[in-house]
Amino acid sequence: MRGCAAALLAGGSSSRFPGNKLQLQLPGDPRSLARRAAEQFLGLECAHHAWLAPAAPEPGALPDGWDWLQDPGRGPAAALASALRHAEAQGLDAVLLLAADLPLIQTRHLQALLEQLPRLRADPQTPPVCALDAQGRPQPLCALYATRHLLPLSALLDEGKRSMHALLERGWSGVELAPEVTVSVTSPRAGRATIHPCFNLNREQDWEQLLAWSKEGKLP
Repeated sequence: MRGCAAALLAGGSSSRFPGNKLQLQLPGDPRSLARRAAEQFLGLECAHHAWLAPAAPEPGALPDGWDWLQDPGRGPAAALASALRHAEAQGLDAVLLLAADLPLIQTRHLQALLEQLPRLRADPQTPPVCALDAQGRPQPLCALYATRHLLPLSALLDEGKRSMHALLERGWSGVELAPEVTVSVTSPRAGRATIHPCFNLNREQDWEQLLAWSKEGKLP
């Protein structure tokens, strides 16, 4: 089997954010955050595109060529398992996964992960390849998985382990993503900081920060 599927986690539900955060729009951008994330896959060599969400999107909401794949609603690990099964059924051997609440991930970051596909294929022992955040920690929701990772993932889910990090405890490799922009911060001692591509939209405060950066022209 050869070929990689793109999979976008676009459920939008969160216990820490009121409403569907993935339908939010940044100032001056008519796209929802989910649509914005999906368009980062444009131009990549992905043989199939799956939009993972619990319910079917509204007509016209999906980009051209994308299929809706039902998210079982038991967390991102179960959603990844669905994407891996779907890719396997399509005759593909890998899944490039992105969560739409990582709104600063760009096409070039996904390409950096996709470039690891030959290594993932060459050695059956190669673990998932994850983007690394500013602290060097693996981000399993911006990562490249082989369909063979479905077997250990399914075993973990059968054991009631729903955390993506439970899979990574068996091993992972990482790809550093270059920060987009350097910005001033409020603390005089801190000087300046970077807006890292792995910035995660979890809370209302995160959205307020995104809006502030957008108004300052700091977002890519």
